[in-house]
Amino acid sequence: MEEIMSMIFNGINLVKQLEFSLSSQESPESLSNSLGLVSILFGNANEQLKILLARRNSLVQNQHEPELNPMSGLDHMMAHTIEPGLMHDYWSRHAVMQTFATMDSGASSHSSTPNHRRR
Repeated sequence: MEEIMSMIFNGINLVKQLEFSLSSQESPESLSNSLGLVSILFGNANEQLKILLARRNSLVQNQHEPELNPMSGLDHMMAHTIEPGLMHDYWSRHAVMQTFATMDSGASSHSSTPNHRRR
């Protein structure tokens, strides 16, 4: 959250610089560049906030479900070296893959792959 707040404050500073540029009759190219930077910075902050909200929502939903597996040493190392958004994607995919594995290994008499008939 600190990183997101930092991005927002940097965006506010860029807006202040843009305001000064407006009063000092800067060129249209300079104004366009400044607006582009402000847009990109606030857009990135917004995306990070969406990721944070999605993560919080998934945590709230998963509080009622049992924990999947404790983190292995590799997973623990990855959690500290990989960007949080990527870790969220990793765990989401891991949960989906475990769900499919459970479904495939269930007590069903049918194979998970269809049998093709010969003509």
